[in-house]
Amino acid sequence: MNEILNESFHQAVKEYFYLMNRRYPEKPTLKLICDHHRLTGVQRTILFRGITSDHRAHVRKGKLIPDRDHWEGKYFLIDGYNVLYTIMNHLTGKLLFIGNDGIMRDTGNDFNDVDSRKLFSRAVDVFVDFLGTTRIASAKVYFDSQVPGSKEDAEELVAAVKRLSIEVDIYLHEAVDKVLSEIKNGNAVCTSDSEIIDATGAKVVDAARYALESKYKVHPLILLELI
Repeated sequence: MNEILNESFHQAVKEYFYLMNRRYPEKPTLKLICDHHRLTGVQRTILFRGITSDHRAHVRKGKLIPDRDHWEGKYFLIDGYNVLYTIMNHLTGKLLFIGNDGIMRDTGNDFNDVDSRKLFSRAVDVFVDFLGTTRIASAKVYFDSQVPGSKEDAEELVAAVKRLSIEVDIYLHEAVDKVLSEIKNGNAVCTSDSEIIDATGAKVVDAARYALESKYKVHPLILLELI
């Protein structure tokens, strides 16, 4: 982590945060700051995924269900690949970080072609163990149907959740982001996807973070400490 947390990165975080609070356009500003400070690909990913304006961060934090005590009896709608990819990225050693919006993300890429069935299975075990501790009423897990191997992934999760005492339904859908973005009050959406969180009218659970914290001693980089 030391090679990431250099002086250039610290300064880039402060500058990008300053400009986001003044409503500068996100992508051109990101490119300007990253190019100026010659940030690495990992540093650029952290900046893009982890820093937003104070206002947007405040709104997102307001949607987060604060702790497990408030999950009991809830109905979870889960962004399957978003949660499982975060777990998989941690298992492959990718850096975890908590954005200034309080949500944990990672520096890895999407596993659009899950070439390691063993890795996916490990992530499923972590995820299902987490679900078993939630005391929720039931859950729906959505997988993006356009992802290669999604049918096999869904089938593996169907088999894994049979050991749980709660009802968990798994769906393949061609527009998962749209489905979750349109969820209204009364349910809880499990994702770290910023666009979904901004759009949904539901409460949000950072499921990957809780799942990893339950299973491992994770030490995410906390970006608020750099601002």
